[in-house]
This record gives sequence, C-alpha cells and structure tokens, in this order.
Amino acid sequence: MRTKYFCLLLLAIFGLTGCLSRLTSSTPPSYYQLDYAAEPSECPAPYEGGLRVWALTADSAYNREEMVISDPSLRVEYSRQNRWVAAPGQMLADLLLRDIGASHMFANVVFAGDVYSAARNLSGRIFEFAWKRDGSNMRAALDAEVVFWEEEPKRRVIFRNHYHIEGDPTSQSSPARFAAEMSGVVKRFTAQVRRDICAMSKGSSSPAAD
Repeated sequence: MRTKYFCLLLLAIFGLTGCLSRLTSSTPPSYYQLDYAAEPSECPAPYEGGLRVWALTADSAYNREEMVISDPSLRVEYSRQNRWVAAPGQMLADLLLRDIGASHMFANVVFAGDVYSAARNLSGRIFEFAWKRDGSNMRAALDAEVVFWEEEPKRRVIFRNHYHIEGDPTSQSSPARFAAEMSGVVKRFTAQVRRDICAMSKGSSSPAAD
C-alpha cells in the first residue's frame, strides 16, 4: 500500500513539474530597430555652440519597448513577442542626434549628461507611436511634440512644434513591415525637425548668439 501511495506521489510531482515548465517556458522575444540611411543637409546659417538632445518622454501607452497596435476606437494592444530595441523616446532621441549632427548646424550635438557644454536643448513628448489598423490595412503613425530651447543668456523657448506623420496604408501586418514603415515615418520626422531648427536660425536677428 505504501509503495502504491509513493508511486502516486511521484507521478503527481512529475506532473506538476511538467505543467510548471510549460507555463514558464516561452519563445524569446524578437527585437526590431528603426533603420534608415542618414541624409546630411547643410544649414545656410548654422548656430554657434552645441545642442543637447534629451530623450523624449511619452504617454504611458507608448513608454515601453513592446510594439503597440491601435485601432480607430483608440484601443491599444501590446506585443510581448515583438519589441523595439529601446523605448520610442530614446530611439527618436538617438536618431535626432545623429541626423542633426550630420547637418552641421551646431559645433557639437551631444546627449543629456554629456560633459560638453551646450546652451541649446532639444526634447519633446510622444503622444502616439503605433501600428494603426486602417480598415483591412495597417499604417505606421507618429504623433509628437518637439521643444527647442536655450538656457543662456536666459531660458527661452525657441519653438514648440507639433508633428503628426503617418505612413502609407499597407496590407502587410508583420512586425518587420511595421519596423520598416515606422523607419520611413521617423525619417520624415527628423527631416522636418531639422528644417524647423534651421529656419529659426535664418529667421533670428542674431542666430549665432549663445
């Protein structure tokens, strides 16, 4: 009798272990990044001094690495399996720094926390960074505000601009397609930010003053 109970106990333990392993095991997530070729552009009236780029903040729905899918009712879904390599606010800051640096509008372009001095700053907030359902199609959508300001000789906001950019609708819904479409959207976004920064330099009575 004891042998029977012992065997039943072993079967129960092994069965529980098998269930737990199935519950806890999962396929590692796939990671995607924004990827597009930088297009250097020159600003006729570059600024003197440097620019400090801060990571953009984001509404709670988009302050995460998981890819976000939204629908017209504003309901959002998160993909645990498909993720960005970093939160959208950091990815946008990385690309703004790269693309603005390639435009030679400033003596140097650095991240927040860098030891180099920079009288001017760039940051903002993301309100949407999603793979939007559009009927039977999908499209990449970015909605963000960018703030460009200076700290010296006194704090002054140079511009606070809103950007809403969407990609073309596509019948393909894969995460790889989302990454490719969002890359195109962000390329347009950084190009517009660069144009706006340059325009303020040309429109300023003393654009090079720090």
